[in-house]
Amino acid sequence: MKKSYPTYTERNRASGIVLSYRGYSPIEIADIFEVTRRMLYNW
Repeated sequence: MKKSYPTYTERNRASGIVLSYRGYSPIEIADIFEVTRRMLYNW
């Protein structure tokens, strides 16, 4: 896979960072991506 095509997980992590920047809480972001808060903090 080319570097310009990030994996699914990398795209989710990047999207999570953007949502955090836009003011979403960690709980909301975890719900959006259907992950636990612990997994979110490990990102």
